Amino acid sequence: MSKEGVAERLSRVPLLRGKPRIRRQIVIETESFAKHQKRVRATFGRKVRDLRLSLKLSQADLADDAGIRRALVSEVERGEANPTLDSIVRIALALDVEPAELLSMDL
Repeated sequence: MSKEGVAERLSRVPLLRGKPRIRRQIVIETESFAKHQKRVRATFGRKVRDLRLSLKLSQADLADDAGIRRALVSEVERGEANPTLDSIVRIALALDVEPAELLSMDL
């Protein structure tokens, strides 16, 4: 949702009417959270790609091993997907790592 969309929705919340500073802070925190989510998805995708390549697997091979769609593997690696917990576990098992290893922000 855009910054304007968030601000407009907040203006309709009765408790926040007449409190522009609070609404502005919520918009800033929402933007910050969205940027953090994007970084998390990108880091996760990079780890999946690096591990897949180190195992000499194609995206199709990983998808088959994990029981997920190949398109999801591609989306994950590009940082575009927000995979379910089940998909994360399946990918981790197929790559022979713990899910926590894929989810840590360490590269």
